Amino acid sequence: PMPVPFFIILLPFLMIVDVSYHISAREGNASFWQDLSFLARICYPLPMSSPSFRYFPVTEAQTNWGLHATCAGHTESAPRTPFPPSGHPDEYYFSWEVGRILHEWQLILVEAGRGQLEFRNRRPPLLRPGALIILPPGAWHRYRPNDETGWTTRWFGFGGALTARLTERGFFDAQGDVRNLAAASPLVRSFRDVVDHLLSWNGARPLSAAAHIWAFISELADTPPGKAP
Repeated sequence: PMPVPFFIILLPFLMIVDVSYHISAREGNASFWQDLSFLARICYPLPMSSPSFRYFPVTEAQTNWGLHATCAGHTESAPRTPFPPSGHPDEYYFSWEVGRILHEWQLILVEAGRGQLEFRNRRPPLLRPGALIILPPGAWHRYRPNDETGWTTRWFGFGGALTARLTERGFFDAQGDVRNLAAASPLVRSFRDVVDHLLSWNGARPLSAAAHIWAFISELADTPPGKAP
């Protein structure tokens, strides 16, 4: 009989490693499994969504400070694959049919591919690379990649008492918004820096970590809609 290829024998183990990574990512402690998951994906490059994300617990000190990170991630959704990918906490998961309302802010940058976005009373144009989705707490929304192109996104979430003024004082639309950024925009570089910092953050100095988020929000608020470089 023909010998079974070695990678076929390893496939179940590699899939378990990948699932273990996503479970530990939900708990905010995925560094070990993330390394193994990366090797797993090299060994079985199947057409699938490839998320890397973390969700963060909120401490009393962060609550008192008024600003904290809730999550951050990077997702590559292949064409014609389920979206959202599995592994996210229930309060973040949604279906296109039902949509979602969050209790925190989320910013999502489309880096490649195309997609759709809808707010309760608005359907913005087709999302393309450079589209920055702004999701305030309490705003119904739904989004998804185009079946033919898939997409690549980076995102982070944040909350706290300080963020209420972002909509109360008119800095951002309380129903949600989209800003279109040029690929070479300083805002794009700053956004990636925030996500990369949060994905590698070891949990130390949480108040300083929040400063990275507020610096980006300030930079974005300083740039009028339609004027992003």
